[in-house]
Amino acid sequence: MEESKDETVYCRECGTETDRDAKFCSECGARMKVEVSDLWYLVSVFLAIVGGLIAWLANKDKDPEKARNFLIVGTLITVIPIAIALIAFFSLSTSTGTEGVRTTVENISRTIPTG
Repeated sequence: MEESKDETVYCRECGTETDRDAKFCSECGARMKVEVSDLWYLVSVFLAIVGGLIAWLANKDKDPEKARNFLIVGTLITVIPIAIALIAFFSLSTSTGTEGVRTTVENISRTIPTG
């Protein structure tokens, strides 16, 4: 879809000049591409996988590629911290043994004030 300086866009299916606000091409009836805001990425970032799913569901018909990206961002925001935590936990347990993990947990629990 090519845009000119005025309020005219071109249908990506048949190339017919169409009004910018049109939802469908006046010649072939194809759905005109709708702009999806990049602010949807914030939903994916702040709400992780749930936000990515919400953003994907809200935008999958308007712009499927961008909607897929929202879902990918939400998934990565969820998976990466879990992977880092698992790697840290297992590297700690293998480098110090289970006794070292138990001692570390006991030390941490002593530093937490109890009410």
